[in-house]
Amino acid sequence: MKKSEKTSSLPPLILSASLALALLALFGLILVDGRPVRAGIPTGTTHPASTGLIASPETTHTVRLPLLPVNRFSTRGMIAFERHDTADDPHDIWLMYNDGSGQVNLTNSPGADDGAPTWSPDGKYLAYGSTPLAPENSNSVIYKMQVETRQVIQLTSGTHDDNWPAWSPLGDKIAFMRTTDLPPDIYVMNVDGTAQTRLTTWLYGDDFPAWSPDGAWIAFSSDRDYAGRDLYLMRPDGTDQHKLLLTPDQGEVYPTWGPDGWIYYTFEIERKPQRKDWLYRIHPQTASRQQVFDDEYNRYIASWSPDGECFVFYSTMGDIAGTDKEVWKWCQGFTGPINLTRNDVGDEFAVWSPAR
Repeated sequence: MKKSEKTSSLPPLILSASLALALLALFGLILVDGRPVRAGIPTGTTHPASTGLIASPETTHTVRLPLLPVNRFSTRGMIAFERHDTADDPHDIWLMYNDGSGQVNLTNSPGADDGAPTWSPDGKYLAYGSTPLAPENSNSVIYKMQVETRQVIQLTSGTHDDNWPAWSPLGDKIAFMRTTDLPPDIYVMNVDGTAQTRLTTWLYGDDFPAWSPDGAWIAFSSDRDYAGRDLYLMRPDGTDQHKLLLTPDQGEVYPTWGPDGWIYYTFEIERKPQRKDWLYRIHPQTASRQQVFDDEYNRYIASWSPDGECFVFYSTMGDIAGTDKEVWKWCQGFTGPINLTRNDVGDEFAVWSPAR
């Protein structure tokens, strides 16, 4: 059958849908929850796609949780993040609304260093890594917390260090890093801690796993090409491992996936007189990449809102000394990022709850 004959035989409804998707693509839009949003984000802190809002805490960006019946707990619109008072203090996992209000310490464990939180797809649980401070040389383990009750369950144990959990968007698996007497490898386990399976077996380090939105891929960082840390992809069973990006003498770390299908990561660039850690994104099919913001500030770990309109990250921007880490939010229509934490302690690794 000729191509023209095949096209003409399609029902009118399919032709209409195809035309609609083509028009969305023409204007740089994708469908999120059945409605179009911008597929890309603008570069720069002062030149967003539209400037209808002013970037200040007093604008109409504030989003608060709706009133819910007591039997319908939801973390909708909330952000988990790490906090520590000084560089020598351990981290705790904190929770706040996405306007920065209602900040509360979830783990509150002065005897342990807690970090790298990851949400379950329904927003009811957080998994995170934890290292006891005593005795010395204690091993890091992964815990799972039910946020509503704060009930905590230990998922891993042993003489190795487990950290950086990443919850599958399908809800059935958690990927994580395990370090033994060798550099780290990527593992995967069931959400109850069973069936722990090693996915990477390279002699050098594989770390920072991140799931694609459909659960079909895991992105990770690796130094297996001896040229710095590079981005790789693999299937959830460890097959089809392949290099996505190679930048000799530089580094790509902390990958996350956006709703636009791009992988966001921190690009470690050696620039005299000091290294720069810029937020970049790369398309997993074409390997085309671009800097997300067109300035000199260091930024890390983009985590998107469920509607695809906003993302949070942490950065030292705004601190002359370049040491005070804060959690920031950027949204479509904003004239610049907004500082959500605004304090003199260290705030980092923010992740947006996927609950809708």
